[in-house]
Order: sequence, then C-alpha cells, then structure tokens
Amino acid sequence: MVVYRLDRLAGDLLLQESIHVRLETGGAAVPSVAEPSAEGDDAARVLVRQLPGGIAQYQRAVIRGRMMAGKAAKVAQGGHGGGRPAYGRKVAGGSLVTNEGETATVETVVGMRRRGESYRAIAAQLTADGIGTRSGGRWYPNQVRRIAGRAGVA
Repeated sequence: MVVYRLDRLAGDLLLQESIHVRLETGGAAVPSVAEPSAEGDDAARVLVRQLPGGIAQYQRAVIRGRMMAGKAAKVAQGGHGGGRPAYGRKVAGGSLVTNEGETATVETVVGMRRRGESYRAIAAQLTADGIGTRSGGRWYPNQVRRIAGRAGVA
C-alpha cells in the first residue's frame, strides 16, 4: 500500500503504528511518497515514521480544540453551535429561536407528561392524532422523552 504521507494512514499515532505493523506483519510494504526514508524497523527509521504522525495528531487536536471553543463561545452568546436544533426550536439569523409550528406539540407533550402519561402512550397519541415528526414519520418514546426532558418534565 502506497501512502502520500504516513500520518495520512490514520487519525492518531497509535492507530497509524498499529496499521503499519499489521500490514508489514502480513507481508505488505507501506512506502511513503513524502518520507521514503521511513521504511524499515531500525530505531532511526521508526522515529522518522512516528514523529510526523505525532505532530499531525497534535495539530488535529489543537484545531479541534479551537473549533469547540468557538462553538462554545457562540452558544454562550445565544447563537447556534451547530447540529440539528432541538424539537420546538429553529435557527434564524444564526441564533436559536422558538419554532412556532412545533410549539403546540411541545405543549401537548408537556401537558400529557404532567398528567402522568408514559412516553410510549404520548408517542402513540401524537401518531394517532396525525401529528407528524419533523421528518413526517411516526413518534417514538425516546423522541417524546427528549422533548419532555428539555421542558423540565422528565
């Protein structure tokens, strides 16, 4: 198997080395176009192979940390941090706002849950009443549980 750089073989150094060893144990060579001197198992060649992989893993971790910090800062300022908004919410102008079209369903779930209805019973009733999910499908107890939990009536 030919790779451009060995750090492209896997996302982290441990996995990179595991794959490399497994391929070589099976009789396959793993030549690198950018690091031709990394082939072999003597100490210097192993260092040449592992060092760029460790640095690449560190760089990915730093980038991920920055992205997560940026999302957290946006959420702290009332913005949307990514992903699909919770049922009853939508993204408008980069911020999360109430989805008026789903408010009645959230209120129905909250009211039924406060009366002691089970998640399964609520899901069955919503489906029987023809109230579809966002995707237009039937309701499941776990969906109802998440809506009730966000409203504080778990």
